Amino acid sequence: MRDEYIKALERQTADGTPMKQGVSEALVDRALEGDVLAIKEVNNRIDGQSRQSQDITSNGETIQGNSIVLTNFRQVDAAKGK
Repeated sequence: MRDEYIKALERQTADGTPMKQGVSEALVDRALEGDVLAIKEVNNRIDGQSRQSQDITSNGETIQGNSIVLTNFRQVDAAKGK
């Protein structure tokens, strides 16, 4: 499906404008009209999607506990539990 989208966007309109330019302009126009999803999409395309950070501590404090190190792996048959 991706290839079909790429081919469609490489076509030109009757006046010679690339389709992808028309799509980009339509997206920006919607963003300028206040469409929140369009604003988000324009920002993601320009700046990249923002990353989510996750605190893997407890209120900034390191979680204390035992470390487990896995050294050997074996395939387990879920049906048999072995």
